[in-house]
Amino acid sequence: MSDDALQDILDQLEALPMRKHATELGMISILWSRLELQLDILLLGLMQLREPEAASIILGSMDLKNKISAILAMGFVRKPNDRWYSDLKKLLDEINTDLRNKRNRYMHDYWLGSEDKVFRLNMAPKVKRPQSREFAIEYHKAEETAIGTLKAFQIQLLAAAGKIMSLISEAKLPYELNEPPSDPPETK
Repeated sequence: MSDDALQDILDQLEALPMRKHATELGMISILWSRLELQLDILLLGLMQLREPEAASIILGSMDLKNKISAILAMGFVRKPNDRWYSDLKKLLDEINTDLRNKRNRYMHDYWLGSEDKVFRLNMAPKVKRPQSREFAIEYHKAEETAIGTLKAFQIQLLAAAGKIMSLISEAKLPYELNEPPSDPPETK
C-alpha cells in the first residue's frame, strides 16, 4: 500500500464522527491507569515493605480485585481511626463496583456512530423483568453516549484518585519505598 493510500485512510479516520469519543476513551484509559497506580501506592504504604523487589513481585502478581481486598484488610490493621477506615471502605466499594463496571463498559462495549450520534452497544444478554412482570431476555442494549458523559466519568476518576491521595496523607503513609536497613534483622 502506498504512502498516499495510507494517508488517505488516516485522514478518513481523523474525520470520523467518533474521533472525539476515541480521544475521550483514551483519556479514560490513562486516568484509570493513574487510579490503579495510586491504589498501588496506598497498598505499598499500608504494607510498609522495605524491599523494592518484594513490593514489585507482590504488586505485579495481583489483579485489581486482589489489591482492593488487600487494601481493605491492611487498611483495617493500620487505620489511624475508624472514620478513616469507613472512608476507605466507601471509596474502594465505589471504585470496585461503579467505577470499574463503567470503565469496563466503556472499554469493552462496541462503539458505533452515525453522522451526528455515537452509540455504545453492549452485547451481553440479560434476563429482565419488565413492567409486565414476565421475564424477558434483552440480547443487546444500544445507548447513545455523549462526549459530556465520558468527560463526567473522567471527573469521577480524578475525584477518586484525589480521595486516595487524601487517605494516604491523612494516615501519614509513605509515598515511596524506604531504604532497607543497613543491618538486616536477626532471625530466630
